[in-house]
Order: sequence, then structure tokens, then C-alpha cells
Amino acid sequence: MKKESNSPFDEYTKLVYQDSILPIMESGQATMIDDSTDLGREINLIKTPGHSPGHYCLEIDSNNKKGMLTGDILHNPIQVTCPSLSTVFCDDKDLSNQTRMKIVDNLTDTNTVVLAAHFSGTTAGLINSHNNSRRFDLI
Repeated sequence: MKKESNSPFDEYTKLVYQDSILPIMESGQATMIDDSTDLGREINLIKTPGHSPGHYCLEIDSNNKKGMLTGDILHNPIQVTCPSLSTVFCDDKDLSNQTRMKIVDNLTDTNTVVLAAHFSGTTAGLINSHNNSRRFDLI
């Protein structure tokens, strides 16, 4: 049984899907993935539920350097300091908050380059401890 969404953006989301996703799928250019999809030995799929159904982050581990493309789990650097802050775009706010807290905890002080899709300007940085909290330091 499909969960009913309470998002105020349902109609807008349908338009975005029809404009930007459906044509890619219909042309055969999309590759659907799931938890068992193998992207190679240096790229791992990290399931990050809450923002949207089927959301994943990409974890890259190459030449002793790590990075993570966070997709839609981080929309603003303030969410590094306050990961319990959600946006109106999150499908399941509580699950999104839990996921974000876990990811932020796992990335703190690891020297993993975080590549956030929605931050304005430079989006590459590190999550570091700072005064009993965390901050996003640009690199």
C-alpha cells in the first residue's frame, strides 16, 4: 500500500517529474538502482531514507581519500550544527532527521570531503567538531 504524502509540493513534484525525470526514463538513459547495485570497489551506495523514497548518498573511497555526495539530506550548512532541522521538502521529517544525524555523526572529524548538492556557493567541505558542536568547514 502506497503511503500518502502530506507534502504541499505534490503538484509541483509531479511537474518536475514529468519535465526532468520521465523523459530520461522513457529514452532508456536511466539505470534503476537498489541496495544490491554494485558501482565498483571505490563507490558505495549509502541508503539515506527520509527525504524522499529511495534516496541514497554516494560514498567514495579512492587512493586513501574519502568523499560523500550527500544528495538531499543536507540543504543548508546549519543542518551540520543542528541536524534535527528539516526542510518542507522532506517526505518523512522524523526519519530524515534520524538519517541526517547518523550521517553527520559518521562524517564528523573523519577528513571525509562532503559534497553537498544544495549549499550555495562552494559546496565542498569537512564536518569538524567545534566547541561541543559541529561545523562545516569549506575547503
